[in-house]
Amino acid sequence: MNNILEDSKNADLQILIKDYESNPLKGPTSIAFNIDENGLFICDAGNFGTTSLNRALGSLYYVELDNKITRGLLVNCLSYPADLIYDNSNQILYVAETFSNRIIRLIQSPPGSYHSSIFHQFNGRVGPTAITMDELGNIYVARYEFQVKNFL
Repeated sequence: MNNILEDSKNADLQILIKDYESNPLKGPTSIAFNIDENGLFICDAGNFGTTSLNRALGSLYYVELDNKITRGLLVNCLSYPADLIYDNSNQILYVAETFSNRIIRLIQSPPGSYHSSIFHQFNGRVGPTAITMDELGNIYVARYEFQVKNFL
């Protein structure tokens, strides 16, 4: 155990992506690993409020780790992509888009070409801020609710 910790302390850190097509990233909000293709999906939304429903500037990128190539999957069109999960067994990516109050699904078909659709549109509350999946494929979503005092 100590050797693993020592090795990780001495490991060189490297920047995988800091801009896309000469435009700086806003700030990553989540990443997911694609084990089959050795790549990372990255949500780029910046600080909370940097992207919003009226300023859909959030993006989703894919970085191929073997050759350090970055592809824009959804660029400057998301309303605060807060979190994502990648289902390695079914090769489906789910993105929690907070201010649009929905989950977006991306499917790769044919290889290298991603197609997106709205997987689920929520009503009420503030949109999803976190998403995860268990080993059975059940998806769990966290959503925020403002506290409101009821005056009668």
